[in-house]
Amino acid sequence: MSSKKLKIYFVPHTHWDKEWYFTKEASSVFLVDNIAKLKEIADNSDSFSHHIYDSQLSIVDDYLEFYPEDYKHIKRLITEKKLIVGPWYSQPDMFSTSGESLIRNLSYGKHFAKELGFTAKQAYTPDSFGFNSNLPQILKHNDCDAIIQWRGVDDSHIGADVFNKWTGIDGSQVYLYNLFKYGYGLTYWAFNSVYKNWDASNMRELAKEYLAKFKDGSRDDLINLKKRNKSNMLCFPFGSDQSPVIEWLPIFIKYLNELDDENEWILSYYDNFIADLIKNYDAEINEIQGELKYGKYSRTHRTIGSSRYDIKSLNKHAENLLYNVAEPLGILYHQFTGKYPTKIYQKALRLLLESHAHDSLGGSCTDEANGEVLNRIKKAIFMLESQNTLIKKRIVEYLNLEKNDLLIFNLLPYERNVSTKIKVVTKSKVFKIMSGAKELDYALVDSDYFDRSNFIISTDSQIKNDASEKGFYVHNVNLNSVIIPGVSYKILQVVEDEEKPFKNILRKKHVTNSISNSFYDVKFINNVFEITDKSKNKKYDLYLEATQDAGDTYDFSPKIGAQEIMAPKSAKCLTESDTQVSKLVTSLQYSVNEDLNSKVKITQAVKVTIAIINETINFKINMKNEAKDIRWRFVLNTNQSNKTSFADQALSLIERPVFETEKMQIWEAEKWKDMPVAIENFSKFVYVKTDNNKIIGVKSNDLNEYELIGEKFDKLALTLFRGVSLIGRRDLLFRPGRASGINDYPHATPESNLNKELKFEFDLLLNKDFDANQIYDSLSYADFYQNQNISDYLWIGQTFWRAKVACKNNQPAPLNIFKNVPTGVVVSALKLSYDEKHIICRIANLSENDFNLKNHLNDYELFETNALEKEQSQVTEILKKNEIKTLIVKLK
Repeated sequence: MSSKKLKIYFVPHTHWDKEWYFTKEASSVFLVDNIAKLKEIADNSDSFSHHIYDSQLSIVDDYLEFYPEDYKHIKRLITEKKLIVGPWYSQPDMFSTSGESLIRNLSYGKHFAKELGFTAKQAYTPDSFGFNSNLPQILKHNDCDAIIQWRGVDDSHIGADVFNKWTGIDGSQVYLYNLFKYGYGLTYWAFNSVYKNWDASNMRELAKEYLAKFKDGSRDDLINLKKRNKSNMLCFPFGSDQSPVIEWLPIFIKYLNELDDENEWILSYYDNFIADLIKNYDAEINEIQGELKYGKYSRTHRTIGSSRYDIKSLNKHAENLLYNVAEPLGILYHQFTGKYPTKIYQKALRLLLESHAHDSLGGSCTDEANGEVLNRIKKAIFMLESQNTLIKKRIVEYLNLEKNDLLIFNLLPYERNVSTKIKVVTKSKVFKIMSGAKELDYALVDSDYFDRSNFIISTDSQIKNDASEKGFYVHNVNLNSVIIPGVSYKILQVVEDEEKPFKNILRKKHVTNSISNSFYDVKFINNVFEITDKSKNKKYDLYLEATQDAGDTYDFSPKIGAQEIMAPKSAKCLTESDTQVSKLVTSLQYSVNEDLNSKVKITQAVKVTIAIINETINFKINMKNEAKDIRWRFVLNTNQSNKTSFADQALSLIERPVFETEKMQIWEAEKWKDMPVAIENFSKFVYVKTDNNKIIGVKSNDLNEYELIGEKFDKLALTLFRGVSLIGRRDLLFRPGRASGINDYPHATPESNLNKELKFEFDLLLNKDFDANQIYDSLSYADFYQNQNISDYLWIGQTFWRAKVACKNNQPAPLNIFKNVPTGVVVSALKLSYDEKHIICRIANLSENDFNLKNHLNDYELFETNALEKEQSQVTEILKKNEIKTLIVKLK
């Protein structure tokens, strides 16, 4: 240990928000300017040592877009550790981003930073709005031993020391160094005062001024920071938001050491600081655990999960498309051709990771910046859908399929009974789906008729009788029970027959308020949807709830005074049914406030469609939002008192309290930055448990946020969306004080009110056994392709001519890595490795039990690795509860 009183590690950095109250194009101008300055001074050891760009590799891509000819120069700067990037590709939102995306963010960032010469090892994450409890495992899985962070902690975490061991939900541990309440701008008080006079000629005077401020005993920030350090080592991030590259720091540090005979000043970066801290820490290191989402010292924006629903929902669709469809389909294509569209998948991934930055995916940006986020996600989707179409059309060629042959893909690495949603195109209203001579069971959900003569599209046209011979139908079909091997396909046939009245087409429409099948009764009565589970003889009430939102793009907050919950003023019901599907379509009219400050009431139309198909209860909600400053939720009465909820978060199953009792009692007295309201995020499902260990909840690829409400916390409230008019507001009930984002003036975000067509979809889970595998399966892994020439404009890329690519194997073997997959285990990735030599399969155990993995593996050459895919070891026998494993499957 040094004999000096304190060792202060000075870390020059820039917190680089790519977009926020400005667009990426605006920030890129300054990025290019800053990198130009870095290049100019980098080789002068007196004027420069190194600079950290927020641990984000993506800034390199951004710069090279303008100056691709500088690749070798930038590579040298990274290799020499003068420009330090990684391990992140971008600084992500930790709750609205999927677990697989968080793994890829680190893995991609580290892998390609290493290709450029060097990657930071430890995860410097200065501004994300809190941290999920599975992040320690995700960090360890990417060879990160520590995180340097700011937001989300309270005194239960850092009351004794800002340096701790953080235990994740699976038991993984990482070191955590908290930047205390002053965050990455800790030394900006000095930076702001001295940088305006920054020059080599007055470095000694500036160091003297800085040192005087450092030793000023009246500074609470330094007093508290020193108290919460059991070691004699302090980390001083030197820089702030969009700050420039800082010249002359080596001289500045030299003079600080000359002038200060008590302390040692070290120009460093985070990896070295953490390594020295671990090596020289004499005291016992405290252990903390759980989610870090508390606003004691800095805002965590607990309700940002429902801001800009359109961005978050589209991102979930894009993540699903990349990880669960495109990459596994690429594996199958590789089996046919030996080729794999790596660059397409990597480009799509970069577009998504860039959009996962905490402000970007959070939706707390200007309308212009949010528009760019949406466009990036759309670009990724267009690329992936076009690539999928290309692959499927080539597979059709290799298999020599006939007209109206229908390919159903199983994109999971094990044989399973596939039940999936598909689209079928026909000229006739009636059709059947055949597997050889066997007619398959399916449910026709709805159909659209494309009338070429009159140039119109008619919805639900299966109940019409005026079809033009020149038109065609697109049917949404639930296909049931097709057994398909892993990463393989089944060839079915679509057979049309206008004359024969197939059973699934005989749909009847009635003006009534109830539907029924063997499992459920559903009715709309007294402004409430009432669902009866016949097997349990239990009734559940569900309803829509609209309230005014006095918050902003960062946070929901109730309006001061009485909060009106707006109920429908009228409703009309219509039912449709056949032997497979029963639908209740309810058209509701609500009287809602026009905006936050208006007393004018306007009419809001909402359509709720409930379809019961066997044991599935599917909800679709459609509306064109007319109001501003409003929050809509869908509420399920669970008919029981609840103390905890369960949800999937970042590839883990987490149990949460329904109310933060202890923290709610102290937050106002201790002047926390925001209220610890128990409004939570989920990825694909959320539920509560019954006394007999069944679950009541929902699964969805659209929704993102929930809360347990009511005196007994008996009601599960799912946020559909929030509409808000400003980036930031001051003095919210849930968040006192300054406006977040922009505090200087009320920056309007009219597009964040989402005054446009919106749709939401989810399935109810009523008295079910919990099976995460089944839930993920039903929401994720399915694809199809119909070899038809009725219309070439329904799928992206379908009209393009294709180059000829030779088929090396027109009968590829299935990929059945697993014999079967136990309850709760999900596959989060199936792709080629970075070196394109092997298959990578990543799994996670979202059950409440450990299980023996080896009993479920088939005879492949398998090894265990981490997300970086470098080291290999024998597959361990047990997959623990909430554990993630990455497997390497050797290709023959």
